Amino acid sequence: MHTSLPIDPHQIEHFKTHGYLVLKNLLDEASLDQWREQIWRELGSNFETPKTWPRDRGGLDGYEYKPSESSFGLHPTITSIAEQFGGGDFVLGDGIPIIRWPDPEQEWKKPQAGHIDAYGGRWLPFMFGATAYLYDVEPGGGSFFFWPGSHIAAHRYFRKHPEQVDGSFLQEEGFSWNVFCDNP
Repeated sequence: MHTSLPIDPHQIEHFKTHGYLVLKNLLDEASLDQWREQIWRELGSNFETPKTWPRDRGGLDGYEYKPSESSFGLHPTITSIAEQFGGGDFVLGDGIPIIRWPDPEQEWKKPQAGHIDAYGGRWLPFMFGATAYLYDVEPGGGSFFFWPGSHIAAHRYFRKHPEQVDGSFLQEEGFSWNVFCDNP
């Protein structure tokens, strides 16, 4: 158990209001280097040779960190934040690597719809999500997009439709992911 709390009261308030935090330089360089090495080895490529990148692979489903306790979801900094936010009630996953390959030919545009994770199909009581970048990403460079306040929209939806937490909302006539992101 960590003796100091990684998240301060202002950050907690920001998280409650907006549903996200950006925590720059949170993870130690040694862990990032270890993950980079493992993932590039799995891909059979390396950062320095973009021509060899397997762009047909966008995720590493079933990937296992070696050793397993080195996984993103078990990193001491991540687990201490989850403990601080959830008081031990949050179940953390293993942190499956997802890859968004850069495409300098494509102009960045704000996504028109999003999604929520862990509903339907394989059930995971998802209450805490974290994303880390192994390399710096420039503004408009792709990667992860979050709609501030979407946690409130999702909470409102499932309070009104608790029976649909099993993912059945996907079969609702006229369903749109916009219901979870208040996207105009």
